[in-house]
Amino acid sequence: MLLLTNQRDVTADLVVRRLRESAVPYLRLNSDDISDWTIDVRPHENHWEIRRDGRVLDLSGVVGVWFRRPDPAFIAGLRDLPTAQRDFGRDQWSALIRNLEALPGASWINPPARNRAAESKALQLRLAQECGLNIPRTL
Repeated sequence: MLLLTNQRDVTADLVVRRLRESAVPYLRLNSDDISDWTIDVRPHENHWEIRRDGRVLDLSGVVGVWFRRPDPAFIAGLRDLPTAQRDFGRDQWSALIRNLEALPGASWINPPARNRAAESKALQLRLAQECGLNIPRTL
């Protein structure tokens, strides 16, 4: 199980506790400390590897991904950088998430693409109208 979250997510802490109790292997990847990890993704070779502190983890066997409030605004080391470098770091985080969406055989809880669609007010209003709901005038 792969958990994509942040250090302050107490709900994720509870899930981690349950996974440990159930002896389910997991990796919690917090956006806060993404700069501590090295990620090697080569989908065409089915190579999905992540490294930190001498540990090497193969992600190709991940069967579930929980996308739970990973927040690129708190990536360690980005806060004090100039705007362009901060933006680059956030873009790299987003690229990582998009690439992880291609993990073979992994079911996602809160897939990022669906989260983005759910957060689009205009899309939600259009879909509601297509379903026959009365839509109030909206600014």
